[in-house]
Amino acid sequence: MEQLAASDGRHLRPADIEAMLHEGVPLARGWGLQVVEAVPGAAVLRLPPREDFLRPGGQVCGALMMGIADLAMWAALLRLSGGREGGFTTSLTMNFVHPPGSGALLAEAGFRKTDGLIMFGEVAIRAEDSNRQVAHAVASWARVPRGMGRRAAPAAPDWTDRMLAARSVWD
Repeated sequence: MEQLAASDGRHLRPADIEAMLHEGVPLARGWGLQVVEAVPGAAVLRLPPREDFLRPGGQVCGALMMGIADLAMWAALLRLSGGREGGFTTSLTMNFVHPPGSGALLAEAGFRKTDGLIMFGEVAIRAEDSNRQVAHAVASWARVPRGMGRRAAPAAPDWTDRMLAARSVWD
């Protein structure tokens, strides 16, 4: 992975977040997903137009919009945590409000609640050429306590007890 902008992770550039997304989810690289902006707790991603993203009728596929919504929330989390990851999606609810068309899409994500073990946020997806909102997502993310890393979690209830007693990566 490319060198981060700041060794403490607090000043990650959009290019740093984009590299993390592309490494963590290679499909994001295949989609050509771009991080346009990233500030602590918020991010804007751009999905470029491609013919193979369209479903019959010439509209961007809804599954792609759900994918970029989830990745936009992860980008916002990476920027919030200084690149330490620290969470995973527990819920994603998507509402499709207008036809997206066939052009580029922008996903604007932001966390609304970041205290506690569960964080909540939302994503507005809009068509880049018309600035019209085409979808809205609400997401919740669970924090990964410090030390849990990528190890396999022990079976409940031991894992639950340790998770509640552990310190979060933000503590």
